[in-house]
Amino acid sequence: CKAKAMTKPLKHHTNTKATKPGERLFVDISGLLPPTPMGNKYWVQIVDDKTSYGEQKNTSRFTS
Repeated sequence: CKAKAMTKPLKHHTNTKATKPGERLFVDISGLLPPTPMGNKYWVQIVDDKTSYGEQKNTSRFTS
């Protein structure tokens, strides 16, 4: 199914590891989602490789 293939997470493997916080970040962006009451249509998550600390946020727009 095309829709399932588009939403299936990609699995990447690497031997490179961060040696200090903030050196290597993983970013995931999902959307276009149904709008929230605040008008947000996208979901963004950022995770630090060294500390595994993560933040996630909804946003109304996304530009590259």
